[in-house]
Amino acid sequence: MPIFQVQSVLGMTSSCPLTALPHVHFCAARGVDHTQCCRAAGVQQQCLMFCDQSPDTTNQLTLQHLGCLDGFEGMKDCFVEHALTEYYRTKQAAIEHYQRIQIN
Repeated sequence: MPIFQVQSVLGMTSSCPLTALPHVHFCAARGVDHTQCCRAAGVQQQCLMFCDQSPDTTNQLTLQHLGCLDGFEGMKDCFVEHALTEYYRTKQAAIEHYQRIQIN
């Protein structure tokens, strides 16, 4: 979700309700804890809670977290990096599996 869309949701100018933001964020993070990556990307300490989107983690979004928008790009970069790594690992595993089948 581009930063302007997040801002429009938080500013209530979007048709996407604010209550949907945690679900969108969880999905974008793929339900994974990205805290280490976010820390390395310079995400502020008080915003690291948004980097941990493990299924058993719950975060309450408040107006105090508006400052976390500055770190959103770093968070997003971590989410994308993880998704790409996961994709290429899965793809490589499928290729290797296919090659083993072809040999046998």
